[in-house]
Amino acid sequence: KSGHLYKRGGVNPAYKRRFFRLFDGSLQYFTDETSDSHKGLIPLTGATLITDPAKNDKNGFSIKVAGSSRVFHIQADDGKTAQEWALAIAQSEGVKLQDVIMTLS
Repeated sequence: KSGHLYKRGGVNPAYKRRFFRLFDGSLQYFTDETSDSHKGLIPLTGATLITDPAKNDKNGFSIKVAGSSRVFHIQADDGKTAQEWALAIAQSEGVKLQDVIMTLS
């Protein structure tokens, strides 16, 4: 799966639009879809996916990285896109689910 999402910065709390690619146990993000190398990588093995709307911004979900205090806050343009991404990430091998509330239509 690939497409545009917004990622909240670790230092700067503003969301920035990035091109994401779910690949080989990680969620890679790029400045845009034409970039050759990823700007960052979110390892999914052992990570915890949090989709509860009460614990995230609108149309968002969080990924807590295993063995780290880092939590990535991700946001989509709409609820349907957020749910599609959360489902794809949840189906990745080794991802743990926490506070999962998803309504797929």
